[in-house]
Amino acid sequence: MNMRSIEFTAEEKALLAKIDFDPASEKHDAAYWRAVGEASLQLMRLLIARKGIPEIRTKYFTDPDSTSGKGAFAR
Repeated sequence: MNMRSIEFTAEEKALLAKIDFDPASEKHDAAYWRAVGEASLQLMRLLIARKGIPEIRTKYFTDPDSTSGKGAFAR
């Protein structure tokens, strides 16, 4: 399967830098996780608005027939 990488704008890169993908790396408090959640929300809104996520990747979450696992969030 040939998938391209997502290209991030400078604004998106700044938001991405605020998101800790390894929650076990340090002890964080509730304020930290609120900030991570807000950065994640802003990043996703930017990517969705400019259609920055390849369709094949969004299908993984939205189309139950597109993956062998029957979709990550299929209803």
